[in-house]
Amino acid sequence: MICKTTRPQRLAILRLFKRNPDGSPNYRHFRRRVTRSLDWIGLTIGGIYYGIEEDGYVHT
Repeated sequence: MICKTTRPQRLAILRLFKRNPDGSPNYRHFRRRVTRSLDWIGLTIGGIYYGIEEDGYVHT
């Protein structure tokens, strides 16, 4: 599911993809794993949930 993201969030997703694609064959497939929460988006990589705020700040 591709959800609406800000440019800083997309850049953060790209950095996470380059660091560890976690079995995804390409960036588009990796980005489809992103889910929407209240004020942030997030995805799970290797059993760890990464939250990405609207300004692109990534935290676990």
